[in-house]
Amino acid sequence: MSAEVETTRIFPSAREKFKIISTLNCLVHSLQGQVTQIDLRDESSVVGKISFVDAEMNVNLENCTYLGSDKTTRIFEEFFIKSRLIRFVHIPKNIDIIQAMNQHITSLTKRPKVKDRSKLKSTLKYRKRDKETKLLLQQEEQEKQESSSE
Repeated sequence: MSAEVETTRIFPSAREKFKIISTLNCLVHSLQGQVTQIDLRDESSVVGKISFVDAEMNVNLENCTYLGSDKTTRIFEEFFIKSRLIRFVHIPKNIDIIQAMNQHITSLTKRPKVKDRSKLKSTLKYRKRDKETKLLLQQEEQEKQESSSE
């Protein structure tokens, strides 16, 4: 029996975004989906694919191998590492650190593009105000014309 786990993307809150962007946590975030090694404080290490990293730098790994400090090896489908237990995160050689950090930061801070701006609430609000202003100006012009014709 293999249970299929549905992975959903969790969007960080504004506070979490700030925490990610203002620390080196954004580098670990950019490694999501990559296979890497994480050394733990008790001299053990875990090698696996990073499936999720939160703002506190707690890490979920999948399909990983745990190498204990006594050189015992265990295989896990999923493995959770609390941030305070992490000593070192090995960055794969094929990753350009600066580019990965910049891409991740821009993906968190970039506003989503809207294809049809005419349907935005703000655009509709401004159009309504614009119509009201035009009506007021037309009424004022009519009043001026009526007062000048008298």
